Amino acid sequence: AFDPEERADALDLLGFRSQWVFPTFGLGLLRRAKTTAHLYQAASALNKAQRAFCGADPRLIYIAFIPLDDPNEAQSLLDEALRDGAGAVLVPSNAPGKERSPGHAVYDPFWLRLQEAGIPFTLHIGPGTMRQPKAFLNNGRERAPDLHGGGENLRFGDYTCIWYAPQMFLTAMVYDGVFERFPGLRG
Repeated sequence: AFDPEERADALDLLGFRSQWVFPTFGLGLLRRAKTTAHLYQAASALNKAQRAFCGADPRLIYIAFIPLDDPNEAQSLLDEALRDGAGAVLVPSNAPGKERSPGHAVYDPFWLRLQEAGIPFTLHIGPGTMRQPKAFLNNGRERAPDLHGGGENLRFGDYTCIWYAPQMFLTAMVYDGVFERFPGLRG
């Protein structure tokens, strides 16, 4: 996953014509930014790294990460990502800046620009994701490994809850009329 040449070989072996490449492993560091300015500087750097990684093979489609904390900065970062050839954007599935709905009118220029560009937004479980109550983990048995055999990732029981943050995000978008205002917006 971390070597673009090996990823291209895997695409050949699996017969895939293209693949979206998400910036998964860089996202945790971005959320540690102390200021909004640092958050957007770090997101810009992460997106440039994504673009460079995907530049190794035209089948690798770079997904840009765009936090929505500051609507103006998000718009600038979106414009930069579109100029750099992003195939989609990943927005956090929690409330932007913890202050407002993703369907707030201040984001209309952002959603409009995505609609005009014809590229979708994507969501991930990320911040705001619920997990099973801690008491449910106390079942009198050794804790099961995660899906990858380790201990830090998701377990089967988590799948009953991980949809929560993206569902709340999309529910806000629907009830705030975003898809009515921008019928060509894809996500």
